[in-house]
Amino acid sequence: MARKRTTASIRWLRASRQRDSGNVLRDKELSPRVSVYHYLEYPHALAIFAENRLRLANPAGWTDPYERRWLERIPKGISTYALCWNRSRFDEPAWRMVGFGRTNTLVRIRCRVQSILTAAAALSQERKGELYIGKMRYENDGKEDAKTVADLLLRKSTAVRFEREVRALWFDKEPQNKGLFLPMDAQETITQVMCSPHAHPDVKARIQQEFDKFDVRVVDATV
Repeated sequence: MARKRTTASIRWLRASRQRDSGNVLRDKELSPRVSVYHYLEYPHALAIFAENRLRLANPAGWTDPYERRWLERIPKGISTYALCWNRSRFDEPAWRMVGFGRTNTLVRIRCRVQSILTAAAALSQERKGELYIGKMRYENDGKEDAKTVADLLLRKSTAVRFEREVRALWFDKEPQNKGLFLPMDAQETITQVMCSPHAHPDVKARIQQEFDKFDVRVVDATV
């Protein structure tokens, strides 16, 4: 009989630990030097620079049935927040996929994994909890046993392997809210802002004017 294939547990490396406070952990397979990318509507990107903080959202609104199965296995009493990134520099289909049904033009921000770890370490000095950042694992059946809560939310169907997703996850025992903010110096942390290649030239010009307030150049994805 063929032996059932299982997905190996993620090996976590401690990136930061505060005495009597929180922990920050990194997937061993994810280098802190790697750049990751996040797509969002441009007003939300402006808010990052205006407020110097990065928002992780409550994943309760996720609609993928595969991910919902894992989410429902998280023990009660644990609050969860997530922010999804990917590792693809050139990914034109992502602009269409993420932008579907959006009312505002998309931009893409870039930063290094280390910057997210540093921001999480700053938060962990004020709030007891744990941040995990790791690569998604793609599986066919989703029946493997996960060893940690973070392992649960780093699993997706092989059908979306092309996303090359990285996910930052924060867990704590405070009351669940809609979002959680990581403090950061946006000027130092965000190394690039790129505008959707599908935006009209007039819209691109208006977006650049908005980012001029923060002395940020918006790169044109068509260049």
